[in-house]
Amino acid sequence: MSASVPVIRSGRVEEIAPTVEAALRAESRVRLATISLILYLLAQGLYGVTWDIQWHGSIGRDSFWTPPHIFIYSSTGIAGLICLAAVLWETRRFRKGDPAVTRDNTTGFLLFRAPLAFYVIGVGMAIMVLAAPFDNYWHELYGIDASLWSPFHVMGMIGSFIGALGVIYGFASEFNRARIERRQLRLGLGWPGVGMILGFFGMLGLALINVLSAGYTERLWGIGPITLANWPLIMAAAVPLTLVGGLVATGRAGVATAIGTIYTLWLLIFSNSVVPLVDLVVHLQNLSYRAQEGRQYSYIEYVSPLLIPFVGLIIDAAWQLTRHRPQWRVGALVLASALGVGALVLAERPWMINLIVTTTYPDYWPIFWTTLPFVLLLAAFSGWAGTWWGRLVRSITG
Repeated sequence: MSASVPVIRSGRVEEIAPTVEAALRAESRVRLATISLILYLLAQGLYGVTWDIQWHGSIGRDSFWTPPHIFIYSSTGIAGLICLAAVLWETRRFRKGDPAVTRDNTTGFLLFRAPLAFYVIGVGMAIMVLAAPFDNYWHELYGIDASLWSPFHVMGMIGSFIGALGVIYGFASEFNRARIERRQLRLGLGWPGVGMILGFFGMLGLALINVLSAGYTERLWGIGPITLANWPLIMAAAVPLTLVGGLVATGRAGVATAIGTIYTLWLLIFSNSVVPLVDLVVHLQNLSYRAQEGRQYSYIEYVSPLLIPFVGLIIDAAWQLTRHRPQWRVGALVLASALGVGALVLAERPWMINLIVTTTYPDYWPIFWTTLPFVLLLAAFSGWAGTWWGRLVRSITG
């Protein structure tokens, strides 16, 4: 018979009987398996979006039912149905008094009682599905080359961000309960911690997909009399938030570098695979390319994906240097975020040969230098927001 384990309940440490402990452990394994399946489905959707961007540029959009769209919306629909089933099942068991479904490992919402993650993911998937028919109508009105920042593209992006947030929350609740119960986790992370890291990677991938996969498309924003380059600002908002957030949520040095490295590997392996995949479908379905010279090559040709892990190294170094001075930690992470992103966008500048060729704005570089101070300020704020978000994720248990 296993020993009882302590659990924090309403500020008191109580002992759980071995039979209840076994039920709770079994419930944790089921939830981890479910969230892991949803993680795969969201990764499939992320790959589908990358594929879709390449499909639009190379072939066009003659139908809503293109292979990339089927890839995206099948994963979205299945993930949403899984969340709906999970919420209903957990609610039913809670009402029946199942000892594995408690107030401490679930969240109440209206008439339901289930882990917070399933609510959040379900809402995100519903938003993505609702955006699809409106986006299709928008393309019918304005053509296949409608803006990446069209209202219903943005609506779909918001839904995908909410879904990724739910995946992070799902793994975080299991990770945090394991910490509270002092369970042994391999490398201090276990699968819940690794799942959290993959969730933060997914959030970073979604944030940067339009910047890198689309070749810095629509790279200028006008804000009143000021014109700014948008890709450095998106980098500044997304990179520190996810790298610092993952580091603080797990509390393990090296996590920021790991998130950046996973993102780089994803881009270099999976994102580059969409070009031959498009080529294969063109031959199988007897389609034709939009460009007379044939297939378009992958847009993943910039140096930023290779440098994001180095931003993670700078952030991890700030974490380590302040391990004995916690009062300095937030300031150090904010400074590291600004320095890391500033170095990243400056290193990217000489590599952007085709940006100089294709841009219709001959004064692009003065615009870039005007943008740089805003980049540093936004990166610093994003680093601060990452510390706040990481602490919030670290507090979730149900």
